[in-house]
Amino acid sequence: IALELKNITNEYTSSTVNIDNYLTFTKALSVDYEPLDNQHKKWIDLFNKIYQAYINKSDNASVKMVLKDLVDYTIWHFDFENRMMEKYDFQGYLDHKVQHDDILNEVSSICSKLDNNEEISIINILEFLKKWLINHILKTDLILGRYLKQIKAVPVAEK
Repeated sequence: IALELKNITNEYTSSTVNIDNYLTFTKALSVDYEPLDNQHKKWIDLFNKIYQAYINKSDNASVKMVLKDLVDYTIWHFDFENRMMEKYDFQGYLDHKVQHDDILNEVSSICSKLDNNEEISIINILEFLKKWLINHILKTDLILGRYLKQIKAVPVAEK
């Protein structure tokens, strides 16, 4: 799995990393369903704020504040996806939800380490999140996005 993730993310690393951003939304990351693409763009913007905090040598408290924004948005985004999958009877809903739950547990663990002032590598966190996101979009959200586009799904109301 690690080699597969490395190969998947190599396509995005050299062409998308620049001084301001660690990851850029490209057509290759589109899931062919505009509401999800727009949310993924927002997630990547928040993700890049963590990178910017890192390159600006911000302290753990500042990084944690940005990470909390990312976590809050991720929870909202996952809730949106989960409600869409339920409403439109998406067959892969349970497996998809497990992936959401697993990454939220991982990020919670990272936040706990920051709370306890444990030594953590921000660049390793960024790399882990980047690989997870790209893998999740290309393997899981793409299937959902194409399904929602095919059935002409109307986005559920925001909570």
